[in-house]
Amino acid sequence: MEALRQSLAALVGKKADDEHGTADVETAAKDLRKESNKTRVGYPPRVEQVRRALKFMADLGAHPEVAETTKTDAYSALLMVGGLLHGWQR
Repeated sequence: MEALRQSLAALVGKKADDEHGTADVETAAKDLRKESNKTRVGYPPRVEQVRRALKFMADLGAHPEVAETTKTDAYSALLMVGGLLHGWQR
């Protein structure tokens, strides 16, 4: 999970701890909603929002209420990040 988090940060040239988790995800989602109400929003802003959400999901320290990461959780995160990376390379 930590490797996924590091990879998602590296995609945009940041260190994993440079983004602050839930506040960044919530603010970006609100900004994206406001923008989509004014004009059509293409894929790049939406993909960035997915990247931020996935990075937050992979941040185990941001979720102290979770006792463990199950195999299903880790596999799901890996698949979602893999899909994002596949689209990102285009």
